[in-house]
Amino acid sequence: MKKMAIKYHQQVLSYGITLGAFLILIILSMACSETLDHDAPQEQYILTEDSPIVVLPDSEIQVQFIEVFNESQCKKGSSCNITGKGKVMIGISGPGLMPFPTELTVGIVSNALLGYSVTIDKIDRTKSLDAVTVTIRENQTE
Repeated sequence: MKKMAIKYHQQVLSYGITLGAFLILIILSMACSETLDHDAPQEQYILTEDSPIVVLPDSEIQVQFIEVFNESQCKKGSSCNITGKGKVMIGISGPGLMPFPTELTVGIVSNALLGYSVTIDKIDRTKSLDAVTVTIRENQTE
């Protein structure tokens, strides 16, 4: 009887530790999502071959649409907004920096752009001039 009571207490303790660890993971994941989900200012821009440059507000950073890459994934006459389908070349320049080309893929966030993250939301090749819709968000520093 005593062995059974000890085994029962060990089992309860094991379940309690497992439940506690699970609750800690839930709390930590909620805390992580809060730090990643800042209400950082974000802007959406449409860049075309006609109007390819945007200067970011409160900065001298310029983002320039250069061209659509890998045309087999996003053919002329189509619109591409599926993550991973379609690539574009953009140019980034800032104060004292020569413009540098950067390849971006639809739906994949690029965080290494002078304190900003850039996402290509859509490539529109349905008109005579190609256009891309980009979302630009200032990265938060803590």
